[in-house]
Amino acid sequence: MRTTDFFNVPLSSAANAGPVNTSTLGPAKAPRRNAPALDAASDEPPPASQRTHFLTFASEAAFLTVRRSWLSLLESGFYWGPLSQARAAAELGGQEDGTFLVRNSADSRHLYTLSVQTPLGAANVRIKFDGGAFYLETERELEVSAPKFECIISLLQYYIRRTAAEEEEEEEEERTRRSGGCGDAAPPRRSRGVPLRLRRPLGRSRRPPRLDHCCRRTLNACCAQSGSNPALEGLPLPSKLKEFLAVYPFQL
Repeated sequence: MRTTDFFNVPLSSAANAGPVNTSTLGPAKAPRRNAPALDAASDEPPPASQRTHFLTFASEAAFLTVRRSWLSLLESGFYWGPLSQARAAAELGGQEDGTFLVRNSADSRHLYTLSVQTPLGAANVRIKFDGGAFYLETERELEVSAPKFECIISLLQYYIRRTAAEEEEEEEEERTRRSGGCGDAAPPRRSRGVPLRLRRPLGRSRRPPRLDHCCRRTLNACCAQSGSNPALEGLPLPSKLKEFLAVYPFQL
């Protein structure tokens, strides 16, 4: 076992994000006993013992997985650190639906929370880490099948791609329905809540991202679109540049 204080900084007094179904984010239901409701308000700061994140890792591999993900978040530009729930909602206010950011969780049992703008306002979902992988918190019975990733940014990229695919499918269904080209076309799907849609991250800095970081993301995106992802060792690039690219192998 390895116990590590991952942030070692006081966290602002923010209510905990509540468990949600990661396929939909609807109006908060009545909270179950001992389970906070989504966006539940709280005027009390967390106890002093809960203001840091002392986590016990089952293995060195688990610790290194979390550390690598943390370093990637630092490079991303949309990791806001110890941001309160109210401040996250204020930052996301006025942004288009699907805009999101990652911040420290106010719950000492978890490291991060995903805050995303929806048609109903800002919603918050814990990013859980278990079994060496990250996933978005959902209903307990659905956690076994929840998509899991070794890096938070890979998780976010998955949901962005899924959002794009779902919206494209919905647009195609709507075109088919309006054209009347298929008498057996299925009626529009109805969701019990607002779908969890991730479209773009909200950068912490008001300034544009660094040029070298933009170039790195563009190169990663080109490799992904071409259907090939050549090993960095095989690229005709200086070793220092390869090291820079290896730090952040993502498109986001």
